[in-house]
Amino acid sequence: MALNSFIRLDEYKLNMPEKTEIQTYSLIGLLSEMRKGNIRIPDFQRGYIWTEDQVLELLESVWNGYPLGSILLWKTNEKLKERDPLDLNLPDPVEGSDRLYLLDGQQRLISLYSVIHGKLHFGRRDKIKHEAFFNLDTKEFAIVPEDELKDKPLELEKGYLPLTKLFHFPDDKYTSASQDPHILTRLAATPARIIAYTTLYNCFTSMAFPAITNGQTLSVACNIFERLNNTGARLTVADLMVAITYKKDFNLRDRLSNFNDELDTNYFAVDERTILQCISACLKEGTERSHIIDSASEIHTNWGKTTESIGLAIDFLKNHCSVPTSNFLPYEIVLAPLTYFFYLHGGKQLDQTRIQKLQKYFWENMFSERYTSSQPTRAGEDIRNMVKLFSDSNANLFNYLDFEIPKEAIMETEMAFNSSFAVTILCFMASRTPKEFKNNTAVKLDQTFGESNQKQLHHIFPVHYLKTKIKERHYSNEIKPYINSIANISLISKGTNRAIWDSPPSEYFAKFEKENPNLETALKSHLISDIDEFGIRTNDFSRFIQKRSEAIATEISTFMDSFGKS
Repeated sequence: MALNSFIRLDEYKLNMPEKTEIQTYSLIGLLSEMRKGNIRIPDFQRGYIWTEDQVLELLESVWNGYPLGSILLWKTNEKLKERDPLDLNLPDPVEGSDRLYLLDGQQRLISLYSVIHGKLHFGRRDKIKHEAFFNLDTKEFAIVPEDELKDKPLELEKGYLPLTKLFHFPDDKYTSASQDPHILTRLAATPARIIAYTTLYNCFTSMAFPAITNGQTLSVACNIFERLNNTGARLTVADLMVAITYKKDFNLRDRLSNFNDELDTNYFAVDERTILQCISACLKEGTERSHIIDSASEIHTNWGKTTESIGLAIDFLKNHCSVPTSNFLPYEIVLAPLTYFFYLHGGKQLDQTRIQKLQKYFWENMFSERYTSSQPTRAGEDIRNMVKLFSDSNANLFNYLDFEIPKEAIMETEMAFNSSFAVTILCFMASRTPKEFKNNTAVKLDQTFGESNQKQLHHIFPVHYLKTKIKERHYSNEIKPYINSIANISLISKGTNRAIWDSPPSEYFAKFEKENPNLETALKSHLISDIDEFGIRTNDFSRFIQKRSEAIATEISTFMDSFGKS
């Protein structure tokens, strides 16, 4: 075949299923359909999420003539609940006409429409409008907030063309477009700018989108999208499920949001995918993407029982594993097998044997870091084990940790919420019910750490203090690698943390000794047995980090041995 030979899109119609059409829309044609209100955004679509950089990249792609991908429209005479992503105030279509619901391409089309129509904003609460410009001299795009333009306007006389002036629509119906004669007049003295303006105009008017229009059921349309969508902001499994399960009385987007709001009141909001994995574990005994999609037909009628089971699983983690917030959960997917157990068991009271087995399930998975890879596979194994535990409380299960954690591993682990091992150690510290140094009251961990503010994690040897010690060269190598070690972290309230600030530990613990006659009890809850033995009195960081790492490792070993191997 010659290099300049192309297959027309129309030729594909013969190979497409009935009621599925492919046609090519010009940008002007799409804008016209949007302007008339014929192209609608269904409520189950995610909101407008693109950033300024993504819009700039899209505009640059238009300028360079790069392909922008296809769009997917679902044709129906059914009226769904709809959304208006950027307050475009699109009119209702003519009564009785088909509606074209946009399933794929929303971010691109809304970006182009809002740039040309002057409606662009990026989801900020105050909805600050932005205006897009093309520099006719440098051939570069810029997006500027309106409030900045008031103080420093970008003028056409300086080469800045507002994209709202790119097209001239004489009848204001977007059915035809031309270059703005007023703009051409103002650019008459600069032919190079006229050429740039004309070139940009041609880039936009020549831009075309292959559009796949499907008139079958919504689930079929979404299945087509799933097969075609390989670029751009990929449809998440939550987005797909929202579309597939949509009914007039059931909007999964709203259900997920409202359920997470409920969880957040207990500081335990989790990812939407995690919720769907928990539900698919109950309904399909798996957490793979395919299991989640297969659960779509049952999710509506089982929503109450499955979400109740998630709540029971979370209550178990909070009450029996002392996980204060979801921020202390190294792997959210551990919720799925646990949810399945409570789906089977219901809200009946648990016997002590099963409580211990479920505790073992959690901690063995956490310390072995078993869920670091192959999560759906691991979850499938644990789901099958939950069936065994439900049937037999004495079943020999969850033997995943076959080694002791050395103190060196703890000492060398830096505290970071994206480190599963660090968060596991932090979670274990929380399970020891830490007490306030000042008065021995229990630290309210859920309130203190509910927003995952890492700054509130107290360094027993404060960072600023240690950095001053690094200047003593002979001490530098013993400090620098371990400043942010998990072994230098303790869980205390915001107020206590602020009171300590950057003081040397010998100084602030001396103060607590005077205020709290039971300081020794508080220290032990933080796995510090003695101020002098741990080098705190003399500010000996090297000794402290060694002793605390050893104390944490020993406590973990003793705790895990308590579960036994059966």
